[in-house]
Amino acid sequence: MRLGTVRVGESRLAAVEREGHWYALEVSASTPLEAVLASGAGRVARLAASATEPIEGAVPVAPLRPGKIVAIGLNYLDHIREAGMDRPERPLMFAKFPSSVIGPGEEIVVDDELTERVDWEVELAAVIGSPPQARRREGGPGGDRGIHRGQRRLRP
Repeated sequence: MRLGTVRVGESRLAAVEREGHWYALEVSASTPLEAVLASGAGRVARLAASATEPIEGAVPVAPLRPGKIVAIGLNYLDHIREAGMDRPERPLMFAKFPSSVIGPGEEIVVDDELTERVDWEVELAAVIGSPPQARRREGGPGGDRGIHRGQRRLRP
């Protein structure tokens, strides 16, 4: 079982995938997956278990629409050596546009006028659902939403 967002025509729906089929979660069609997840693990489990209406023509898209993406670069020695750079005092932090997130199988669009060569790299992405300060006050990691594989294309 996995939760996700699917596109059916022009609509985006929060859904659950079981055994290769997508089922609509019983929430308003305008409710994004982020809001479903924020409603708590118990409610999410109940919605997933009770989803019985298969979605015909469902196409998986980016499951979440992040408000911001903060990335860490040059954080392991092999990568630094591979890039031919000096080891920084600390890893580099940089931002990415939320529109850079795409769904499984979606085409990565590269403008040939902006670059001559494109490389690829696989990333590990942690999805955090609440600010770290709130998690500390509440005594735990309750706002964390999971670890995901990310992939990005790089211009060497």
